[in-house]
Amino acid sequence: MRKILILSLLIVCVSMLLSYNTNDYKIYNSKTRKYVKLSQMAKECQKADIIFFGELHDDELLHWLEIEFLREFYHNNHEIAVSMEMFERDTQGILNDFLMGKIEESDFLLRSRAWDNYPTDYKPIVEFAKEKKLPLIAANVPRYIASFVNREGLEILDSLSVQEKMWVARAVNTDDGTYKDKFFGLMGNMQMGHGMLLDRLFAAQCVKDDTMAESIVDYLKANPKKKVIHFNGDFHSQSGLGTVERVDKNYKSLVISPLAKAEGEKLEISKEDDISIADYIIIINREFGEQDD
Repeated sequence: MRKILILSLLIVCVSMLLSYNTNDYKIYNSKTRKYVKLSQMAKECQKADIIFFGELHDDELLHWLEIEFLREFYHNNHEIAVSMEMFERDTQGILNDFLMGKIEESDFLLRSRAWDNYPTDYKPIVEFAKEKKLPLIAANVPRYIASFVNREGLEILDSLSVQEKMWVARAVNTDDGTYKDKFFGLMGNMQMGHGMLLDRLFAAQCVKDDTMAESIVDYLKANPKKKVIHFNGDFHSQSGLGTVERVDKNYKSLVISPLAKAEGEKLEISKEDDISIADYIIIINREFGEQDD
């Protein structure tokens, strides 16, 4: 464990040396069709109840922009909560204990099942929440339950214990529609199978989407004066689908989504680009432009 902590600290120190500027990305407001600064986007997002920030899980620039956006948003409004796909409902108590300083980071990392890239990519968000005493929502379904659904289908949820059922959305929607078509198209292109296999994969995806949406809405119902910034893999929120479309329509949502351009390509919206993917599009250069679920 000590070696892991030392390695984590070294990774963090290296990451802190990385810096980005406005030459590395552009932000496009798809409604006004104008480019905006990060600070302006943060101000304009104040009109929403929920802001969905879609990321590519392995992109350092996007992770840097996430914490910068959070800082800018907080500068304008302290009444916010952070919600994350990267933590699961059953670890909420552990997350709360860490934020309140009741447990050490080593214990937190072990018991919260933190992602491997936590030290470089998500620690800044958690530490900012800790510093500013912001609520942090462990929004996702436990991954082992999603894996059960992937293997057995939604029927497996009936066999969960009473406690486990509290970690899953009260209702899961796997209806046909644009999101399902998009998911099947993506998985088909990735040769992830067909028929019942794709149905179960989609059901597992929907368990995540519905659980995250419910976690956010439950929090807002209990804290009506707050706004929520939710960080998730881009596929969960792109085009206002997935988690976004499962949120109570009484809440106003805005979506931030990355658009990857080939290395060396201009950081600009072209006629071929689909600007309906988000309210705000972050244009970046990237060798590979796959979406993250």
